Parts: sequence; structure tokens; C-alpha cells
Amino acid sequence: DCFDDDRMDRQRRARFRALVTRQIVHDSANVVLDRVASAGGARPLCHDEAQSRRAADLYTYLSQHHGNVDAVEIGLTFLQARSWN
Repeated sequence: DCFDDDRMDRQRRARFRALVTRQIVHDSANVVLDRVASAGGARPLCHDEAQSRRAADLYTYLSQHHGNVDAVEIGLTFLQARSWN
């Protein structure tokens, strides 16, 4: 496995996979939030305190994502990956 060969992650493969995974989870969570809001309208957020708190917590968590910075790092690392082969 490539990770066993580079335990110190000098080639940043583990970092790359972590960034890509985080981006996928972030984007997926946003899609779910959008679809739930679209399907349920404002009612669940206005009349269901538990649902409102869950949504607010998730929005807060997702807002901490460094999307643009991470996307640049993903792109640069991907370009460097050509030398991994």
C-alpha cells in the first residue's frame, strides 16, 4: 500500500485523500441540507426545534470548511501526483 511505503506522508498522498474525502462529505452534506429544506419547506425549521437545532449545527460545522483553500491544495497535489506513478 502506498501509505505503508511513505509513513511520514512526504508525498502527501494521505493528505490528498483526506482533503478529497472532506470535500466530498462537505458537498454531500450541503446537498442533503438543500434537499431537505426544499422538500419540507420552512415548516420543519420553524416548528420543530430539534430539527432546527440539527440543521443549524450542521450549517455551522460546514461553514468551518476551508473549501477554496482546500480546493487549491487538491488541485496542486493532483498536478504533483503525476510524479507518483
